Amino acid sequence: MSQSPPAVPPEFSEANNATFKRRLAQSVKEKSEMGIKFDLNLGTIATIGIPLLIAGFNVNERLVSVEKGQQQSESFRSARTAYTDKNFVDIAALVRALSDQQGKSNVDLSNLTYRMGQIEASATKNNEALNARMDRLSETLLGSVKSLSDYVAQLNVKTELINQKIDGLDVPRTKGR
Repeated sequence: MSQSPPAVPPEFSEANNATFKRRLAQSVKEKSEMGIKFDLNLGTIATIGIPLLIAGFNVNERLVSVEKGQQQSESFRSARTAYTDKNFVDIAALVRALSDQQGKSNVDLSNLTYRMGQIEASATKNNEALNARMDRLSETLLGSVKSLSDYVAQLNVKTELINQKIDGLDVPRTKGR
């Protein structure tokens, strides 16, 4: 059993297809001959032109502020570089002056790092000794506070015992005394 192809609707026939293509080509030709007609009026200017103008000013202002910031950063960097260079020149002059004095007096710069190390070592020893003294002092102080606390606790116990003994006495109390 063979199937026959489905029937083509009349609107999709070859004749209608050719007509459609012809009409489409004619419509495109007419529109291309007319060109694009743009109606420029006050409403168009207000809705398109003003926002573009404002956006342009905002972009321009932002660019100006960014450029100004870059100029400030550059001037700060230049000033900081000049100040640092001046400090290096001053330090170099002081070292040169010290080395010039070395020949004139008994100043010896050759073992400067050794002497600085010795000073730091003695400072470390002094700090260790000071720390040990502070540890002993704090231990003594804490011991004293503990013994004082124990003594106050013993006094409290003795006071309570005396109160119990007094309460235990059957001594009549008189009103006048």
